[in-house]
Amino acid sequence: MNLYSFAVPILPGKTDILKNYLKELSGPRAKEYDGSLQRFGIRAEHMWIQHIPQGGAPDMLIVMWDIDDPMRVFKQGFDSNDSYDQWFMQKVLGECLGMSGEMMKPESMPALNDHIVSRTMTTGEKQRVPAGKR
Repeated sequence: MNLYSFAVPILPGKTDILKNYLKELSGPRAKEYDGSLQRFGIRAEHMWIQHIPQGGAPDMLIVMWDIDDPMRVFKQGFDSNDSYDQWFMQKVLGECLGMSGEMMKPESMPALNDHIVSRTMTTGEKQRVPAGKR
């Protein structure tokens, strides 16, 4: 399992709209969603909305992928002509997160997140896995 996680601020007033779009991934868009995950090499995807209690701080979309090459999504995602990918980019990434194709081009992005610590607990013993060695 190769995990990659990231957090993106949700635009003010867009949290409920984002939730509604993401609910479609388990409903009417489930088949298209599965196809998109498969095209980009994402074996599993988990998303959470982190509500920030401090006034003025935006809610955050937290995403975790099981993926071998996270840059593949950024390299190919915004160039995709697939109708589902276009919908996701326009509604979720653009409308709710304020992201554009230019922002997500690999040459415009900072380096991938630093993986600092991993720990897997097994029955009765501790197993430590050095970051980057998973």
